[in-house]
Amino acid sequence: MTRHLLLFFLLFFLACKEEQKRNVIQSNSKDSLTLDTSFIRALGDSPLDLFISEYSDSLNNYTSNAALPEFLKNYYFDYDHVGLFSPVHAPMSLRKLILDKVNNCEVLIAILSEENSIYNKKPGKRGGIKADLSELSFADLAKVRQAELGCK
Repeated sequence: MTRHLLLFFLLFFLACKEEQKRNVIQSNSKDSLTLDTSFIRALGDSPLDLFISEYSDSLNNYTSNAALPEFLKNYYFDYDHVGLFSPVHAPMSLRKLILDKVNNCEVLIAILSEENSIYNKKPGKRGGIKADLSELSFADLAKVRQAELGCK
């Protein structure tokens, strides 16, 4: 748990530093400088929102010539992140929260058409603990999201 938390904060810090480098000052002309405050938008987000956005953005930025993100192969994803955002004895479905933020039909179709059966594995119980929606695989959740968006 501690290792995951340290990794999360390190990634968060590095992402903020990179965002600040790109957006702090924009020059409109030789004589005037304006402060670009767009990087501040993320400051009001909770760590959970930032975590979810990181993964959902990787799906929303998917194109057909790219490989699907590796985290989709981790059907124990919800269990592997307990303690960060949800209690150890009642893990919430981070997979569902991530897919709820996906608006890219192309990636949802790619997940469903992928022949790799790992996307169809259901997490079930782990260590005697049952996570929320553990009876659904990433593919099942993608199918639900596809229907919500009306993807064809």
